[in-house]
Amino acid sequence: MTTELFWNFIIQTLAILTGAIIGGEIIKRIYSPRVCVKAKKPNELFDGSGCFVSLNIINVGRTVATDCVCYLVIDDGWDKSLLMEREEAVLDENLPTYKEEENDFLFPRDQLITPTKLRELKNIQLCWTHHGNPCVMSINPGVTTSVDICRFQRDGDNWYVLFPTEKGWRRIAFRIRFDRKMILKGKLLICPSNDFAKVLDIKLYLCHDKPTLLVTERFMTRWKRSRLLKNN
Repeated sequence: MTTELFWNFIIQTLAILTGAIIGGEIIKRIYSPRVCVKAKKPNELFDGSGCFVSLNIINVGRTVATDCVCYLVIDDGWDKSLLMEREEAVLDENLPTYKEEENDFLFPRDQLITPTKLRELKNIQLCWTHHGNPCVMSINPGVTTSVDICRFQRDGDNWYVLFPTEKGWRRIAFRIRFDRKMILKGKLLICPSNDFAKVLDIKLYLCHDKPTLLVTERFMTRWKRSRLLKNN
């Protein structure tokens, strides 16, 4: 009889613990934040010589997605000789310029990656499309915001693409000459501090001389921000 009571106690305890764990996970998922792309079609802000491309991100969860940061990962397989030095920037980029020396005022001062400063194009932190281009953004439930991806720049028959950093458009990650047959592939990761990362596969290319961003969502992604920085 004692043995039977003991095993009944063990079974009931395990059942309670299992129910608590499963119930806790269900409640956590119901009331957790959930960021996703509001529309696969990007925002395109055209000006006289190109366009800025951004994506609308919405929190469809029930709690705030806190301290969201966005990372860009560019896949290998493209010609690195297309990377430009900052001095090669066309003068009508309409980006902030700086004057450090008398002969240095025509070019943007900061550029993270150049042919002589070649780094892996991993974990490039982007900026949000808000005043001051902040790198961190908390997104309330039901709220839509947008993140800057790149700028396509045209100079005559030549195309260029520019990528910002967490400093916004004041500091460029890198510039490349964009061939009409070129397809640039990579991943965009939206990472709240209180939830798993949202991973988007992206392709950048020119379609009949029109800048195009193709976005594909991944599902059931289990990447945490800390693991993202270590593994990519």
